Amino acid sequence: AIDEAGWKRQGFAQDYATQVARFVWKDGSPPSGRMDHPVVLVTWNGAASYCAWRGKLVGQPRRLPSEGEYEKAARGDGGLAYPWGNTLESDKLDSGVKGPGDTTPVGTYVQGASPYGMLDAAGNVFEWTSTPFKKGQMTVKGSSWEDFGGLGRAASRHGRPPAIRHAIIGFRCAADS
Repeated sequence: AIDEAGWKRQGFAQDYATQVARFVWKDGSPPSGRMDHPVVLVTWNGAASYCAWRGKLVGQPRRLPSEGEYEKAARGDGGLAYPWGNTLESDKLDSGVKGPGDTTPVGTYVQGASPYGMLDAAGNVFEWTSTPFKKGQMTVKGSSWEDFGGLGRAASRHGRPPAIRHAIIGFRCAADS
């Protein structure tokens, strides 16, 4: 969760009332109708803590994936540009090109699965990884519901300060095999 003042202090361009407030959890519950959407507005520490908690709950350690693990799962052995191939196909991801302008339920775009079956590796939300980007930042991978064109590439990456909360950044947990 984050309030409007906290959002403004971070300096992001999105308008709180129209592009952020719909993602805010209240009293430990997700917003109505978003139970199966990715969690956003979560810090890197919050995401990592959730993965550790979830691992204890299921009896198998969980953590944020490394950048390399994420990219391999998203691109396959052949190093595809997109999880499904080497050409942007906007009907295979939630993006600013052909999406609802919002997150979608996890797994909506099954036709966009990677060779390993990873869903939402492009589109929906960027995802925290365990890999440092540069001083004071952690790497996020993927792309989001508001991104256009080539940003849906499985190799896309950039860094964000770990304490930020953003409406386009979520996470997934990895398990050791």
